[in-house]
Amino acid sequence: MPRTRRPALLSVDLPTRVHPHDGDLGGLRPVPRPEDLERQIELTLQMLDRCEVRATFFCPAKLAAVLSADTWRSIAAHHRIGSLGSQGRPPSTMSAEEFEQDVGAARRTLEDLVGAPVVSHRAPEFLGDDCEPWFFDALLRTGHRIDSSRLIAQPPEGFTGLEPLGDVEGAFEVPLMAVAVGSRRFAVVGGSQFRLLPLASIRLLLDRAEALGFRPMIFLHPEDFDTKATPAEPQGPLAWVGRAGELVRRVGRDTVEDKLKALGYRYAFAPVESVLAG
Repeated sequence: MPRTRRPALLSVDLPTRVHPHDGDLGGLRPVPRPEDLERQIELTLQMLDRCEVRATFFCPAKLAAVLSADTWRSIAAHHRIGSLGSQGRPPSTMSAEEFEQDVGAARRTLEDLVGAPVVSHRAPEFLGDDCEPWFFDALLRTGHRIDSSRLIAQPPEGFTGLEPLGDVEGAFEVPLMAVAVGSRRFAVVGGSQFRLLPLASIRLLLDRAEALGFRPMIFLHPEDFDTKATPAEPQGPLAWVGRAGELVRRVGRDTVEDKLKALGYRYAFAPVESVLAG
């Protein structure tokens, strides 16, 4: 690969709900079994190795009791661990005190688990412009130095991809590029978009992100790599909605590795924590 590759960021967001703790296998969005999640993580790690890229795995701390020690060691061997909080609750559902306790406990649990610093955080659901006023202060007080939760459609003048995370030197917000539909924000380079869009469109979106000052970033999920998963079977009167969603979630999984390899000729993908190196 050429030495002039441009820096880019890659993250993998683990699910915040796991069967049987958090839901029904037959729901509109089926909840994965622990054994299925471990298999998907292994597939993800193998694919990232073949693509010669490194990523941040954002994890809810409650998975500490779900995933095996071998799985955690495999992730931490070549990648960074970031936090999705303890229980996978959106900040908007918690008070300031509850949020600070949640993210602080999550960071301690994950660091004890992998024996390495955990300095990055992402909210379980991406945030728009309506962050709680205490959100960033709580992250700083609990030792975090990176947050990558916010979606920005119109970056401010002079935007360089990083925003100060409070008044602490060397702490940053790393937002993602989004499109605005009314008051809502939608991420455009990751997950289902990465699977469904052609490679040329993904390149254009990453170019657009750079032109606006963003650090180019792709986010994926373990299920995005699982081409052989057993189809879910939603139940109930709205089962057809679940089946349609399942179809969308499965389309394009067989393209993810080829797209990431092709993008690797232009971009040097690294964990989100790489922004701390300057």
